[in-house]
Amino acid sequence: SLIHDSAKVQIYADIKGSLMSGSAVQGNYEEGITSAPVHVAHELYKRTASEEFSDYKESVPVVFKGSQLGEGRISSFTATESGLFGSKLAGYHVTLLTNDRRISILCSCPEQELAANKARFLAVCRSLGR
Repeated sequence: SLIHDSAKVQIYADIKGSLMSGSAVQGNYEEGITSAPVHVAHELYKRTASEEFSDYKESVPVVFKGSQLGEGRISSFTATESGLFGSKLAGYHVTLLTNDRRISILCSCPEQELAANKARFLAVCRSLGR
């Protein structure tokens, strides 16, 4: 996890998400198609995130470009932080794939700070490389 003030970036890499999405299967997919392994992997991680946060709501994923890892998916989300005084969070969920790993990135901050953190969050997501 990377933390700066109240902004937080969590990066997860797992084999399971990669295997379940079919990322090891070679193929050419039209940009943005929902059957592409990266799209499937993105949807699979959404379930995990909804278990980690209360009231997790995510937008429809769109194409994410600019990473050395190729085409990814990005969604914005809102949630309530777990705990006694759960605060409203907002952020981005980005998914990228390597040959053998699903990379899931959750960028979050207090809802009112999202606009100020957007450029920083996207720069971190695009900086990931092999």
